[in-house]
Parts: sequence; structure tokens; C-alpha cells
Amino acid sequence: MSDQKFGDLLIQVQAAEIEITRCDATIRTLWTELRRLARLGIAASTEYQHLIEVENERQRRISLRERIRATLASASK
Repeated sequence: MSDQKFGDLLIQVQAAEIEITRCDATIRTLWTELRRLARLGIAASTEYQHLIEVENERQRRISLRERIRATLASASK
């Protein structure tokens, strides 16, 4: 693997980790809002749908990060 490709993969891992952190923060915020709305007896289907979408995006980013890490590990052997 070329140094350029290796460097690009490292950058992609860092970008995925940033997005995972962003998703984590959004998920915490959405859960807080859902609990608040539930206490008020307000239907929160839109917020719940957004939460599911963000959780799915987080899982996609984690999978991407792990695939890149596996590629990096096999390249460094």
C-alpha cells in the first residue's frame, strides 16, 4: 500500500471517529428531548424517527471505521 493511500485511510478513520462522536452527542440530546416530551405527554414520533436515523448513521460510521482499521492492519503486516 502506498504511503498516500495509507495516509488517506488514516484521515478517513479520523473523520469517521469525528462523525461517531457527533452522532453520540445528537443521540444524547434526542433522548433528553424525548424524555422531556414524554413527561409532558406529547407525542414524539418525529423526534424518535430522527433518533433512529442518527443511530443508524452511527452504526454505518462504526462499520466504516472498523473496515478501514482492518485494511490498515493488514497493510502494516
